[in-house]
Amino acid sequence: MDLYYLYRIIRKSSLIHNISKRSALQRIKYIFKPNDGLPKLKSGTIHWNNYSFYFTASYSTFYKASTKGIENQICRVILNNVDHNEFFIDVGANYGFISLVASFKVDNVISFEINPVISNVLKKTITKNKLDHKIDIRGFGVGDKHNRDIYLKYGSKELKSKIATLDSFEWNRKIGAIKIDIDGEDYRVLLGAKKILKKHSPIIIIEMNDNIELIYDTLLNTGYEYYYTTDGKEISPYMKVPNLVASIDPIIFSNKIETA
Repeated sequence: MDLYYLYRIIRKSSLIHNISKRSALQRIKYIFKPNDGLPKLKSGTIHWNNYSFYFTASYSTFYKASTKGIENQICRVILNNVDHNEFFIDVGANYGFISLVASFKVDNVISFEINPVISNVLKKTITKNKLDHKIDIRGFGVGDKHNRDIYLKYGSKELKSKIATLDSFEWNRKIGAIKIDIDGEDYRVLLGAKKILKKHSPIIIIEMNDNIELIYDTLLNTGYEYYYTTDGKEISPYMKVPNLVASIDPIIFSNKIETA
């Protein structure tokens, strides 16, 4: 039996048999945890809205992508507010769902993924989709220090990677939006992008786990006036939300997607 097919059955069984989500996921992790601790991968075609693309990811990520999509509201914000000739920067691209969706409209997607194993998977996915001319995958992390070595624990492996700042790169056209999702170090990305914030004023989509007050301080001090949840509700500064959307000007929130 195909292991991913079995995985799907177990995931669905938590709903069919009223098993708690946490209990079901614990069972799944136990069954599908390889000896090296690295996740098993699944490849196939994803259908999202009116788009279709080839995707490779861990079983859990692929299952989510194929059944309900990943960060759908964030994808719509990007597609509805970034012009085709602007840059979209994806910090913490993971397996690249958001980068791939963004490339259907945006011609210049820069994807940063610190984990070299995952970034290599994403690179192959980009090539499989014939999007090398649109998506530039950069296999290192982003923070407030440039050219710094970092070591990651991934399964049973220790991986070496690097950290760079966004301000250390030359950007030859306007940056329309930056998505930041790196599990707690998100504020450091802003610290290393202060020149970009002042020059380009991109839409910022940032995960808000830590340093919430400092994130708001940085954005307010750079002229950002509009703050939203990802579903378009306007909020006051310093409100705690899972993901924050910040902009200089009002932005479009719509389930209808603007095309290039």
